[in-house]
Amino acid sequence: MSKHEPSSPAACGPAETPAQDAAPARCRLSAFGITTVLHRFGTADATDGAGGTVALHGFTGNGTDFSPLAAAAGSPRLAWIAPDLPGHGKCRVDEPENGYTFEAVDALIEKALARLPPGPRRLLGYSMGGRLALHFAVRHPRAIDRLYLIGASPGIETARAREDRHANDLLLAARIERDGIAWFAPHWEARPIIQTQDNIRASWLEPMKTRRRCLDPAALAHSLRGLGTGAMPSLWDRLPTLHVPTTLFVGETDTKFLDIAREMRSRCPALSLTIVPAAGHCAHLENPKAFLDVFSACLDRRQTPDA
Repeated sequence: MSKHEPSSPAACGPAETPAQDAAPARCRLSAFGITTVLHRFGTADATDGAGGTVALHGFTGNGTDFSPLAAAAGSPRLAWIAPDLPGHGKCRVDEPENGYTFEAVDALIEKALARLPPGPRRLLGYSMGGRLALHFAVRHPRAIDRLYLIGASPGIETARAREDRHANDLLLAARIERDGIAWFAPHWEARPIIQTQDNIRASWLEPMKTRRRCLDPAALAHSLRGLGTGAMPSLWDRLPTLHVPTTLFVGETDTKFLDIAREMRSRCPALSLTIVPAAGHCAHLENPKAFLDVFSACLDRRQTPDA
């Protein structure tokens, strides 16, 4: 049984935290051998009934990635909790066979939701975090009041395609372990779907890249094996049962996920789709104003525009 602990924050240099970040809350899930932190942003009053948002980062990210977005939201009543997911940030997994599973992440999301102030419970996920958020929502439909998915999918529908993707994920995981983050980080950033992150303002992007280069290769490889798209059960047939109000956000140049989002809507017309202009896969950070205009409208219970 192995243990994976990421590099110390000091070794990785200071992280930019534009939003007010209260001391991260330590979170322990004994049944899954996980110890992680819940990054907290915002200064919501626990008595105003506004609730809050749990935000799940993408592959190679961590909860701190949402700090500038929380600050840009510009409302003191917005409470954000963003956990470091298994394989990322300060998350430590002592039992890889249990900790890098969808069931473990479901339990982590449940813990994070319980830390929100009273009021509506919102769950937001980007890319990998979006898949994990959707997985939670279809299995715990009464646990949240609103769901936001950014550049996310319900997985791969056919068994053969899932097997092929999982095989490729296993090969990539093995190379990450063999060649390390020094090889993987530039390899990852060179992918067309990730290159659009260059549109993120430098003061936000550079700390993200610094954190990416501090990832533990063994932990990241475990995350890819256990939580990658190839390991995820298809949720396509569960979409019609999704009754939580859900908004899909996709950058206008993210053609792959735009096609996926439109197909999701055809399976479940109750979903709302918002195309974020001048943005790619990381739409919420590439064009935060356009994203937050719609996100804030959802908070205010105004109608979400549909594309």
